[in-house]
Amino acid sequence: MPIRLPSIRRENRMFQISELNLHWIGILLLCLSTLSTGVIQRGMLGLDGSVSTEEMEQLLASGAGQWAVQAIMLSMAASLALPLYARLLAEAVGQAEDRRMLLLELGGCALISEVPYDWAMTGKLVDAGVQNPAWGLLLGGIMLLFFQRQKSSSRGTVIASQAVAVFAAAAWALLLRVRMGVPLVLLCALFFFAYRAKKAWIAMVGGAALTAFYFPAPLGLLLAYCYDNKSRARCRVFCVLYTVQLLAFGILGTIMAAR
Repeated sequence: MPIRLPSIRRENRMFQISELNLHWIGILLLCLSTLSTGVIQRGMLGLDGSVSTEEMEQLLASGAGQWAVQAIMLSMAASLALPLYARLLAEAVGQAEDRRMLLLELGGCALISEVPYDWAMTGKLVDAGVQNPAWGLLLGGIMLLFFQRQKSSSRGTVIASQAVAVFAAAAWALLLRVRMGVPLVLLCALFFFAYRAKKAWIAMVGGAALTAFYFPAPLGLLLAYCYDNKSRARCRVFCVLYTVQLLAFGILGTIMAAR
């Protein structure tokens, strides 16, 4: 009697990451970003976004060069969260019972964390030069909600309106100067369509192309691919944790800068 081998399907893979664990990984990666910019660059090295190439070369040549290298490495590691949060948002919008409440939670997180973000990253309470990445999640959520509610008998009309929605969300992210906003919005749209069509390879290839300039962000696609979308976790706690870590590292960076 022939033996039937188990099929290599997503649900049969041994390594899967629950939504709760994926949220924890994401918040730890965001902590690395805040630690790099708020504590090491702003607090210890006294750097800001306007640092020149000559100043950076002098810094690398000095004894503090090792801290500058560590800050760069931490920022690079934090980019792994980009595809991770795009996948989480695409799944959350698709499975949420109350999508309006989800958008309200994202908007509340963006509003509450805006001042702590500016303070931790620049030392200013308000900085219009760059906006909180949480605004990118809100824009992506609005775009995905539009996809979910679309009803039209014409396939061409649907595709055209979806393309306009993606362009509009990306344009707003660019105009508002949301950090990582444009690639985040594009990744949300890519994951929404690719996983709805059950074409995970499209998400992997397209995601690698979209995040190629943010290396090692493409490696975060492996985390997104191993996501177990059967498990559910509330994101409110992690919205609070995101704001708390901004405040904590902002205080630490201010103390280090004052020394």
